[in-house]
Formats: sequence, C-alpha cells, structure tokens
Amino acid sequence: MSRKRKTNCGLPARFYVKANAYKFLLPEKIRDPSDGKMKFWIRLAGLGTGEGNGEAAMLVALGKLLGERQCDKADIPHLCQEFKIRKLGRYSEEVQKQYSAYLNLIADDFEEFQVKGVMTRHWSPS
Repeated sequence: MSRKRKTNCGLPARFYVKANAYKFLLPEKIRDPSDGKMKFWIRLAGLGTGEGNGEAAMLVALGKLLGERQCDKADIPHLCQEFKIRKLGRYSEEVQKQYSAYLNLIADDFEEFQVKGVMTRHWSPS
C-alpha cells in the first residue's frame, strides 16, 4: 500500500501543483497535445480563478486528454500518426506527401479495428 500524500492532499492520485499549474504525472510518456512532444508531466490548467484555470478546468482538460483516440496505443490510427511524426521527416517532400496520404487512408480504413481483439485463432492455420 502506498503512503499517504504529504502535499497536494486535496488532489486525486497523480495530480500535482507544480510551477503554478495543475499537472498530471503519467507512468509512461505520451504526446502532450499542447506542443506535440513526448512527456511524463502534462500541464492541465493554471492555478487561480481566471478562465481556463482552476480545478474545474483541470478536470475538463483531463477528460479531453484521456478521451482522445491518440491515447490508445493499440490502435492503427495512433500508430500511423506516430510514424508520421517520428519517421516521415527523413524523406523528401514528395515522398512525405505521398506517404502521408497513404497513412491517412490506412488510419481511416482501420478506425474501428481494435488490435486488442485479434486472437491467435483469427490468423493461425487450422
């Protein structure tokens, strides 16, 4: 069993107040929607009472973050997006344009396909 929190006692697990903002600590890196970089710490909202600040804004931002399709790493659209971000920069502009079109087509076609649902009996010869 984990020890009790000594700071940020009113916040749920994995939430912290850091650098005058509410931040969410993840067990593994994900892409931050604000800048597109892979991070453990995701800034959700600022402290204070202005628009886009406060606990309510933090929870809304968390809902958007966890509700996005990108967070599901087992989906083909996510893998296509990661390939575009990480690997496509090596190629010429013409090849990038063509591969991007192919990847968009693949991502659209496999939107509803769940990799988790594939079992050995689906592809193994009888």
